[in-house]
Amino acid sequence: MYEIEMHEMSEAFFPCWQAAGIHLGQQVDGGLQSWLRAHPYPPFLEHLSFRLGNQLFFVRIEDVDDKVQGPGSMRGLATAAGHANGHACILPMKKKGFGGSWVADLPGWGLLDAQTRRPEWVVVRPARFLADNAARPGNWAAIAESCSRMSATGHFASVTVLSMNQMFETRRRVPLPLWRGHAMHIEFAGLE
Repeated sequence: MYEIEMHEMSEAFFPCWQAAGIHLGQQVDGGLQSWLRAHPYPPFLEHLSFRLGNQLFFVRIEDVDDKVQGPGSMRGLATAAGHANGHACILPMKKKGFGGSWVADLPGWGLLDAQTRRPEWVVVRPARFLADNAARPGNWAAIAESCSRMSATGHFASVTVLSMNQMFETRRRVPLPLWRGHAMHIEFAGLE
């Protein structure tokens, strides 16, 4: 049994929370369609959560100037993400000027890993066959150097996408094209 803190969202925090949701929604063409939590009512383990592909993201919003506090706790965020095998993230937000709007403090998604409080970057490459893993790019060191301003923590992901009409038995078979609206097999073993 878990004791869940039942704090209400303050009027001061609500515009920050609302701007954070809008910001995250704008990171995907057509907007995020798979929100898990996008309402301002208790209980609060996380402030926002969503699914992107097969990954779950649990987000705690923080004011970088520490003037506005959100409900819930880091422990609640870690619990929610841990039990769902998801990613616990922090979204630092900043209020622009006196009486201004709230904006993400970091570029892009603006999310930080909740444990390290640092952003991380990922390079994704396709693999052609189910048994293969894609190789890291030859310019891996240059990519790492380019991303070092953002973070020293980087990952590599090998992803295989195949038509469900053709599962490869041998490498000699020509792959069938992928068509929108048709079933596909996707294999992803995790980040390196």
